Amino acid sequence: SEIHHTMEESQVPDIEAELGESIVTSSMEELSVSLVELVKQLGPKLRVGTAEVKDEMMMLASDLKKLKSESVTLLMENTWPQLHSDSCKLCFCIPFCASSELCGILCRRILLPWMSESLPSRLEQLSEILSPEGEIVCVTLVAPLLRLEDSPLVHDLLNLEDFMSSMSPKHWTVLLREFLSGLGDLDKWQVSALATIVQHAEPTCDILFTLVQLMSATGSTFAQSREFGALLVAVANHLKADSVSLVPQLKLIVNNYKGSLKFKALKVLADVS
Repeated sequence: SEIHHTMEESQVPDIEAELGESIVTSSMEELSVSLVELVKQLGPKLRVGTAEVKDEMMMLASDLKKLKSESVTLLMENTWPQLHSDSCKLCFCIPFCASSELCGILCRRILLPWMSESLPSRLEQLSEILSPEGEIVCVTLVAPLLRLEDSPLVHDLLNLEDFMSSMSPKHWTVLLREFLSGLGDLDKWQVSALATIVQHAEPTCDILFTLVQLMSATGSTFAQSREFGALLVAVANHLKADSVSLVPQLKLIVNNYKGSLKFKALKVLADVS
């Protein structure tokens, strides 16, 4: 079995070389078959870490960049249904994170439909794979998922934190700005998600202003909501000298709030002012 394992490993570089050569010359069907074969061989290695698999899969990135976006989409849509394990699916994502254009197509056409229904078993590893293009992932995948009431990320916000585990506060801030840009009225199921994002982000003055106006418009609706209280505390914790002008308006919202976190929010505001 050791000899067989060694032979299998020696075949991988050959498949990579053949796949790289065929990306421009082969039909999408042939290319898809080769890609499936490669990820089925490399996918199981993800169980012991991402680095080795990433190095091998990224060898395809320069060739994938040569394809037109329509061809990339066709390749993804031909290949994805043939991948049945999370390991293979995560492995497949790796070379498409070599550029924002490729990653954007991956998020919109493959990951968004997939993660709208269910989540992979290794969210933190998927986060690590996608993190080189964290900003485009936040805009084209995470924010759209958080706008779906039935999204698994919304149902359990620990999933959101796991999925963002390899992202920086900068990425959380990109997510916050994008999430706010798509909000009209604030629904109850969105309050907890928004509070979680604010806690991890580093909101700028303009974002804080938008948040305070949003809470001012909806505060009476959520006067008893603990989740809304958590949002009030999270926003108050970000107020600094350059945003102290927002304190009076936020204090008015907190004074009208009847939930259990009222006094915590007032204490934070007292420390700011």
